[in-house]
Amino acid sequence: MTPQARRMNNIIFIHVPVPELASDRLDPPLGTLYISSFLQQFGIDSKIIDLSNGCEQEIPKADYYGFYTCTPSYHSVLEIKNVICEGGGKTIAGGPHASALPREVAKEFDYVVVGE
Repeated sequence: MTPQARRMNNIIFIHVPVPELASDRLDPPLGTLYISSFLQQFGIDSKIIDLSNGCEQEIPKADYYGFYTCTPSYHSVLEIKNVICEGGGKTIAGGPHASALPREVAKEFDYVVVGE
């Protein structure tokens, strides 16, 4: 099977903490929730791991890891991405930071989603 023909089996979306906010639990990742729900309709196993507000969770292995990027938390996104993706898995970045600076973000991620 060629890489182009490979079907996405599962994706884990990582909701990264935003340390600049008094409580990053007040801003739920609605876009990520919508995408995850949409993918499940097509039989793609998707999960959201919420690391906001200092929550620590074990992140299971996946074919793909998706990250919502905003500028204040971008360095945290990179740190977490580098730790969890050592064992493989493709990375996807979306959100305002990825949309504003797609070429720079593409240096760190396998795929960049720009816009809504």
